[in-house]
Amino acid sequence: MIWFKGIGRRWWCRGGVWQGSRLVAGGNWALLGCTVSPGFEYEDYQSAGREELTARWPEYATQIAALTHF
Repeated sequence: MIWFKGIGRRWWCRGGVWQGSRLVAGGNWALLGCTVSPGFEYEDYQSAGREELTARWPEYATQIAALTHF
């Protein structure tokens, strides 16, 4: 994670990393983004729902439930 003064937090991830987000307690809104670099191909993009992710990683079921809505 890197903090840019006045901009916010940024993370760099390799391919194959799942991402999720949630509001802090009492939060009402969030602005999220995902920037990809050259070499990104939509054919390589994967999305999964709660059921599939929990089946693959049952030890993270609580975190998965908190970060997914379906």
